[in-house]
Amino acid sequence: MVSRLLAAAASDPDRPAIVDELRSVTYGDLARRILGTATRLHALGVRKGDTVALSFGAVAADIADFVSTLHAAGYLGAMLLPLYPDVPQGRRRELVRMFGARWSVAADTEQLGATSLELSRICDKFHTSAEVPPRGDTPEAPFCYQFSSGTTGDPKVILFSHAQLCANSLATVAHYGLGTGDRLLPAVRAPGKMGLRYLVRTLGGGCTFVNVPFPETRQKLGELIRRLGITAVTASPWQLRRLVQTPPDVDAATHRLRALVCIGATVTADDVRAFRQQLTPNLHVSYSSTECGGVAALGPRDAASDGYARFPEADIQVVGDDGVALAAGETGSIRLRVPWMPDAYAGNPQASAQRFRDGWFYPGDAGYLDAAGRLFVRGRSDGTINFGGVKVVPEEVEAVLIRHPGILDAVVTGVSDALAGEIPVAFVVLSPPATLEAIKLFCEAHLDASSIPAAILSLEKMPRSADGKVARARLKEHARSLSHMFHSTKP
Repeated sequence: MVSRLLAAAASDPDRPAIVDELRSVTYGDLARRILGTATRLHALGVRKGDTVALSFGAVAADIADFVSTLHAAGYLGAMLLPLYPDVPQGRRRELVRMFGARWSVAADTEQLGATSLELSRICDKFHTSAEVPPRGDTPEAPFCYQFSSGTTGDPKVILFSHAQLCANSLATVAHYGLGTGDRLLPAVRAPGKMGLRYLVRTLGGGCTFVNVPFPETRQKLGELIRRLGITAVTASPWQLRRLVQTPPDVDAATHRLRALVCIGATVTADDVRAFRQQLTPNLHVSYSSTECGGVAALGPRDAASDGYARFPEADIQVVGDDGVALAAGETGSIRLRVPWMPDAYAGNPQASAQRFRDGWFYPGDAGYLDAAGRLFVRGRSDGTINFGGVKVVPEEVEAVLIRHPGILDAVVTGVSDALAGEIPVAFVVLSPPATLEAIKLFCEAHLDASSIPAAILSLEKMPRSADGKVARARLKEHARSLSHMFHSTKP
């Protein structure tokens, strides 16, 4: 990763690496910062095999310094532990202790139980000396910890080597046809978790990263495209659904995007058609995970109802409970394998045994392969609701609910029930004049009796992260606290 960034700086030093509304940092700028910061870190005692915690603040203005420090520590062969802005202070100290961080870097003098280094004091923006410390970033050396989304529980931690993260990044950029002339707007700006992940990938691919908040309307997105030269966008289905509900941009700037990549959750064929028509035909719907990166996608030339086509580097199987591959059309557990995949979670043997087995990664999704080998994802295998022996897939019920014009957002979860075992409960965000009674009638008309939610609860706002990930654990707990208000008979 460091070599690719330095090579980009050597070949085209004036190419923008990171831009926002106020500034532009070139690849040449980043290279000088990386070499200067590596020199200072080495002088302070940072060595290959050390763990350096990067405690990101909420201010995006510092991101070039943090990214330079990340690559500078990687240059020396140190491991990077990112501490994102939404991580509480106590949890930061716990992570520093858990992963044995010897150093912590922050924009201030934050005390985390490791030797504290202040960002402004170690980041050298104007390095000119030809002398640089010895490199420790061999391909197999561990480089950077990354955290899963944690929407179904506590986030799990993966430690990628330099080679794994580099291969992951290059494959992601290449599969969507992005190159050195592209400018990518991410679903979440850095230093958010997903924003930082895409920033590292973008720099690895030699592209320009546009670090601004994701817009809420098509008009604002169009303005950003024109002003900042954006050619590619990543966004969650929730963000894209919100965009298409707003008036179109005056000159349809989104239709000129070279790539719009829908990430983070499954979408319906209706979603695909709406996104293509109202945003851009150059839509890619990605199937990916933190552990493996992108493994398959629905491309611009695919029919809206097609499944995901696997990438050449990826192996995908659907298996039964016995681990034996199922025939085409049979639903089971999805498992994945890519050359850059790690083989365990860091410090979590129980989760590792569950997800990493026999050289495969099990993401916890259910689906099937058709005769052509295309993947169809039904939902989370560990989130399926056992409604009196009938399996209810929350994502399938959500897909029906969101078709109602009076529903802005919908999430379905299961709640324990003495008679039925579990019952489906729907949370919806309504757009007036829609009513809960109208939604109930809609469900009766469009859902099987066993899939109709036992309760439909209205929220002013769905608990989502900035990239659209739902806090399902919070919703489940909220539904459990209200379970005395609704009951169900066994279907």
